[in-house]
Amino acid sequence: MAAGRFDRPIPGMSMTSPLGKYPYEQPPEMVEVEEVFQYYIERITDEDAIDDIAMVCEMGVPLKPIVQSMLTANQMEGKHSIDVSLIIGPYLHVVLKNAIKAQTGLDVKDDDRDYQKEVDEREMQKFKALTMKYISDIDKQGDPGVELLKDIVEPESTEEPVEEKPMGLMAKG
Repeated sequence: MAAGRFDRPIPGMSMTSPLGKYPYEQPPEMVEVEEVFQYYIERITDEDAIDDIAMVCEMGVPLKPIVQSMLTANQMEGKHSIDVSLIIGPYLHVVLKNAIKAQTGLDVKDDDRDYQKEVDEREMQKFKALTMKYISDIDKQGDPGVELLKDIVEPESTEEPVEEKPMGLMAKG
């Protein structure tokens, strides 16, 4: 029983093993950006590959993580380097998105972010900040315009505040 306890690698032992043991420790097989891009184009323009990727996208998976996974897997296999992945990633994304659209008619999601919602939220924050500055500069009580702006920026909360219960090891309850 005690022998199994000590039958483990020593911390730092991986630093002493010879380099080149794994594919990603070797020089990449392809170093030219054009060569790597052509490698991917040949692999993903196959009808079966596009159908499979489209099926995954149809289930709700955005395209960006799929492209990143393809690039990362081939980096780990030593096909190409990380910097080449960063260069061709966006182009590969566009090619794949257009190929899926042309072959299946499916309009795939790029990623999980809702960019329009983010823009709308930023605009609302700017509006609130400018309105609050305007309201603080003008000190007119009873002005219907100022009161309307206050109602827009500071809506009255109809919810009752929820009392937080103490949590943790020492909480009594």
